[in-house]
Amino acid sequence: MSSPEQSREWIRLQERLTQAIKALDDIERTFQNVPALFEGNAFAEQASCAVRMENLFTAATHETATGLRYLKQEMEDLANFIAFRKRHGQFSSDALMEIIDAPLSTKDKQRLWHDNSQASFPVFTQSLEQLKREWRSLFGNRSYQSANTLGNHV
Repeated sequence: MSSPEQSREWIRLQERLTQAIKALDDIERTFQNVPALFEGNAFAEQASCAVRMENLFTAATHETATGLRYLKQEMEDLANFIAFRKRHGQFSSDALMEIIDAPLSTKDKQRLWHDNSQASFPVFTQSLEQLKREWRSLFGNRSYQSANTLGNHV
């Protein structure tokens, strides 16, 4: 997020998505017996119609909430990835993959430092460790390579 307005808008969107998920969960719990209202044998196809009604109810509530949860998480992950990349824009995607996904030798750190030498080597090394901690706090054990694909799905 690049401005407070965008940040507030993002927070409101996340809150609304959470409310929608909770509402769908509540509908599923509250009206779980509604599909049973359509059961019976008043006509030959009623049983299959009742099964179809139950499937539609499940799709409208449980499956929609599950899909929305997944999409909300994907949006949060992508927003975190974008913010992380903005904060660490001095590193290329390849350099970040190297820093995050594999242990760095001193030689690797020196090469990266040479490419981004805005601080002393010890300070630079500490900043790499901080970058890794930040990554883990946002994405757990997920690799940079796997998270980098978030931005490649259009």
